[in-house]
Amino acid sequence: MVQGKAIVANRYGFKKSFGNDDNPVFNVMDYRAIGDGIAEDYQDFLDAWTTMCNTAGTNAILFVPKGKTFLVSRISFIGTCTVQKPFKQVDGDIVAPTRDGWNGGNPRPTDTWITFNNMNGLTINGSGRIDGRGSDWWDLPDKDRPSEFFRIIWVIYCSLSIIQGKAIGASRYGNDENPVFNVMDHSAIGDGIADDYQAFLDAWTTMCNTAATNAILVVPKGKTFVVSRISFNGTCTVQKPFIQVDGDIVAPTREGWSGGKSRPTDTWITFNNVNGLTINGSGRIDGRGSYWWDLHDKNRPSALRLENCNDCQLSWLTHVNSQRNHISISDCNNVVISHVNIIAPEDSPNTDGIDISLSQNIRIEHSSIGTGDDCVAINGGCKFINITDVNCGPGHGISIGSLGKNGKEETVEEVHVHSVIFSGTMNGARIKTWEGGRGFARKISFDQIIVSEVYNPIVIDQHYFSDQSSVEASAVAISDVTFNGISGTSTNDIVINLNCSAVIPCTSISMSNINIQSTNSVASSNCENARGTVIETSPDVPCLT
Repeated sequence: MVQGKAIVANRYGFKKSFGNDDNPVFNVMDYRAIGDGIAEDYQDFLDAWTTMCNTAGTNAILFVPKGKTFLVSRISFIGTCTVQKPFKQVDGDIVAPTRDGWNGGNPRPTDTWITFNNMNGLTINGSGRIDGRGSDWWDLPDKDRPSEFFRIIWVIYCSLSIIQGKAIGASRYGNDENPVFNVMDHSAIGDGIADDYQAFLDAWTTMCNTAATNAILVVPKGKTFVVSRISFNGTCTVQKPFIQVDGDIVAPTREGWSGGKSRPTDTWITFNNVNGLTINGSGRIDGRGSYWWDLHDKNRPSALRLENCNDCQLSWLTHVNSQRNHISISDCNNVVISHVNIIAPEDSPNTDGIDISLSQNIRIEHSSIGTGDDCVAINGGCKFINITDVNCGPGHGISIGSLGKNGKEETVEEVHVHSVIFSGTMNGARIKTWEGGRGFARKISFDQIIVSEVYNPIVIDQHYFSDQSSVEASAVAISDVTFNGISGTSTNDIVINLNCSAVIPCTSISMSNINIQSTNSVASSNCENARGTVIETSPDVPCLT
């Protein structure tokens, strides 16, 4: 199944295998699928699904490879599954049988071509196309045609992004139950010159107020939309608003932004008080940051902000050249960011990839982030943050904080960073707090990390931007921090730096299975006012016993 191992690796340049014992891949080609658009591949899809569904594990992937066209007759993928999070990656094309090939051309009104039944934790994603061959059916009365290109029956807590592919020829796609609102139908131009702000706002307002469970706002491929500062506000009547971004969205130039002036709180694109939102697609969001980077940080807007939004997903988009930070998450619960690509020059100032504050239950996974500042920054008021399978670099690493500026009380807990690669970054795993602050950062783990030419691979700094002559009065308490399974190289000689407070030392710091070499000299560590344990760690960290 070598082909399946590159699903994410090829897209983002990851340096590790995607299909392994923890994430097994089941390629339909390994189950005798033909993929010539002629032979029936129903049984092969069903066999691959059944094997994956019954896998004993958390994650498993059913892979439909690119460059093939699979003819699949009416099929039901039935749960419940043993695997907790089945993932279906559809990069090839799937086509329905013709009308003559469907039960003698006589479907029942309740028929559905592709059904997922009693399926929990399911994700469907990919760049493929699902073709219902609806032209064979459109001359029949509605009741004599099979239902939409797929129907989800009794699915809960499901991340569905099949719209990332192209669903065409469906017998009922974009109907009263699943209305589609294309920005072009609301007078958008998409020439990269005219401002399409009003068209986007009108399309959003119409979709948001639709009395339906699901509705889709489409930003079509092949167009470039200039959109000035915009807020998509809830609450919406539609329960699950879906935005499919396949075209490019670009910000106005600095001169086109309120006379070239921005307030510190400005954001280019804001989603406020919108629940159940999914943003997906193959498009690009371009902040045109080069017009702004010569200004001081406080005079530049952020690019994309989710505020007071719950149960949301953002996936597959490319974000480039933000004016300041690319994605901000504030006061949100249960947000998943996956398969995103965030890019800005290494010298672009304060262009954080993802900033999180006052939020909980946030997942960032299967993504690539390379900017001029933190790949991910986790600020005060955050808990239950999970970052998995992320490629970070260039940039300043993944940071907890900074916390406690100007004596502020801030808390962060239950942050877990797993399977991350840092490449050419200033920092790797970092916790940073200000002197004089209050609160805590606790229950934090960095596990299975690769560092490649990272200047500061492991950092705890309780004296962030401190005046060395000042008298330390208080500090944000740092405790229960685990660093495990970290290996690679550093361009610095000090590869582990624990610079903790004498007033409130770092406690319960655990280091194990660490091997970091310096490319310039002998690797060493610095350890001040830290307490904890160290096992199989090179270089040694003497203050941890």
